Amino acid sequence: MNSINLYTKALGTLVLFFLFSAQGFAAPKIYVEGGYGKIARDGFGGCAHAHDWKPELDIPECGGKATEVKKVAKSVADSDGDGVADSNDNCPGTASGKRVDVYGCELKSVTSLKGVNFENNSAQLTASSTSALDDVAATLKKNSDVKAEVAGHTDGSGSRSYNVSLSNRRAQAVRQYLIDKGVGAGRLTAKGYGPDHPVASNSTKEGRATNRRVELRINK
Repeated sequence: MNSINLYTKALGTLVLFFLFSAQGFAAPKIYVEGGYGKIARDGFGGCAHAHDWKPELDIPECGGKATEVKKVAKSVADSDGDGVADSNDNCPGTASGKRVDVYGCELKSVTSLKGVNFENNSAQLTASSTSALDDVAATLKKNSDVKAEVAGHTDGSGSRSYNVSLSNRRAQAVRQYLIDKGVGAGRLTAKGYGPDHPVASNSTKEGRATNRRVELRINK
């Protein structure tokens, strides 16, 4: 009986060997190949992942610890050459040399950070804010020459001194989040302006909500 079991196991191993041989031991395609055989970059400035990508397969060049360089897939089209694949580019046809965000749209000198919110009367970021801030961090890392100010604003409710303090703490919280995500501390400053720069009327609920915002102001 033991000899039969051994024979069965050996036969199974042999079958598996021939199956893998027939497939040519195809290496997983974990990266997208760009020009000159180099790894293409995605909209976040990182290595563009292919369909077989897994975190444990990342090579050191792409932030991982794996030592074996895997075969990469074919290149992804980037028609306007802004470093964002056409499939992720919300602003195709961006003029060459323009700074763009992770969605391929030109960076503005002042951008209101939509989706970045705080707990009531607090500098604590809400859980839903992280997605928007992750995009901001990726955009800043993509544009490594950019320096910016994180500007905090409040509505006109309450005392000016309290609102200036609150907006400053909120701006500092956003700055720290971006630093924790890998943006150089020397590239970011933070300042709270309180209610001094409204963009809507403080006489309505909607206007006050619009005035409570955080902006990214490009300095360079």
